[in-house]
Amino acid sequence: MSDRRLFIGAGISDLFLERDGVISDCGQFRYLLRRTWEANKPRALFVMLNPSTASVAIER
Repeated sequence: MSDRRLFIGAGISDLFLERDGVISDCGQFRYLLRRTWEANKPRALFVMLNPSTASVAIER
């Protein structure tokens, strides 16, 4: 198991994590899912096709 999986599995307190997302009106399509921490630091952007069912509030 990598350190990254351990870190993600441990979770990040909602005090330090901003969650945001844009879902279609029908609820079938997710146009944006964003997690922001340390907003004053440079950003990274990943553009991928992902059949995940994660939402703004629930990680899956």
